[in-house]
Amino acid sequence: MFSEGISRRGYIRKNDIERCAFLAVMHGLDVQFRDSLAREVCKKIVCKRTLPVVYTKDINDESGKLLGAVKVIEGEEVIDAAVRFLRQTKVDVDEISFKNYLLGDACKHKLLKCSRNVAHVLDKTLVDEKGDDIGRLVIRENDEAVDVIYQFCKEKECGHELLMHIINVVCDSELVSCNRRTPVTFSLPLTGPDGDVIGKLGIQLNEEPADAVYRFFAIHGLFERNWNLEHVINQICELGQVDCARKKALKYYAETFMMGDVDVGPLLIWENQEVIDILYQLTIIHNLTLGDQMESFSKICTQRDVYCERSRAIVYELKDITKQDFEKFGNETCFRKYMSWKFLTSVADSYIGSKLSSFALNESFERVRHF
Repeated sequence: MFSEGISRRGYIRKNDIERCAFLAVMHGLDVQFRDSLAREVCKKIVCKRTLPVVYTKDINDESGKLLGAVKVIEGEEVIDAAVRFLRQTKVDVDEISFKNYLLGDACKHKLLKCSRNVAHVLDKTLVDEKGDDIGRLVIRENDEAVDVIYQFCKEKECGHELLMHIINVVCDSELVSCNRRTPVTFSLPLTGPDGDVIGKLGIQLNEEPADAVYRFFAIHGLFERNWNLEHVINQICELGQVDCARKKALKYYAETFMMGDVDVGPLLIWENQEVIDILYQLTIIHNLTLGDQMESFSKICTQRDVYCERSRAIVYELKDITKQDFEKFGNETCFRKYMSWKFLTSVADSYIGSKLSSFALNESFERVRHF
């Protein structure tokens, strides 16, 4: 019946495949006949899909301007179509209100699927390099895709090369949003003294746990709260699920680093080093400007996972100076005075001087001039 009508017209419009499918449903014809009809149609036109759209809804903004149309394909969950529309069009709407509106309108129709309210942005059966099925990968709209892929490949024993290939293919797809492309292999919630959860510590694939702990401290402001980094690193490294090759954290690392127009090579800054001090030394070595130095400082220290305690470099430092050494080194180290005291032998005979003298004999003082 339908094939005769198609050949008699001599042409096929793009929506005929959906019209024929709709008529097949309305007349109680089985899916096998509908699929056979679709194959005949697709011999004459290019078909991007073989399943019909069973629901369409135009979406307008508050002024009435058309933003686009949501289309639900046969057998598709309405929430999946809603999220596909949002991510493809990138319209500026309230997502929750939009989803509730669409579910309320579309789910009144019996032919539509409304069994969940969380979208699947990817649902595919994957194959390995030999073409063998390795399983079905499902990524939901709120999932961190790389972590789901990592757990999937861990269960299926994909291997590192296939793991990274799947991550890149999935993260390059239109609907999947990846905040990172390195999976977290271990996570643990960390709590404060009051028992409140501060956040979840995540250790990424091939990452040193010490570096992950440092990043957690910087992001959550724990350096400002005087938390003990070394103590937490030791605690994490004592866990059986964690393998620590070192317990000293890297604050910042770049395989190559540019300061001004100069490639200064690899840049490695440890937890106990200040960024500004390292950059100052590079400025001197490569004869760079203060502007180059501060531009690099801003580039590093504006990253949320790097903690910079100060923005002025120490240009001269002499440690372990006692009271006996002060007169010898005092004039060399105190070119300028910043809210500090200077011990004078002339006050040693006074009551305050004698007390200060006994204190200084057992204490060392660090004298620093800032840039």
